[in-house]
Amino acid sequence: MNFLERPKHLERMIKISERLSALFEFVRMDFYIDHMDEIYLSEYTFSPMGGIQVLSDELEKSLGALWI
Repeated sequence: MNFLERPKHLERMIKISERLSALFEFVRMDFYIDHMDEIYLSEYTFSPMGGIQVLSDELEKSLGALWI
């Protein structure tokens, strides 16, 4: 059961996001399609969960050490 339709230009947005995100290990990109079928990139987000810590301090430090 699908609750949402696939965006009309999903494949194109994926290609754009792959190209724009190539320099980053982790990034979320928000896209919008307007009434004229134009694709817009809204933002790059580099911290999931709005920066709220969801893991233990110890695990956060262990994972963070892998990025240094």
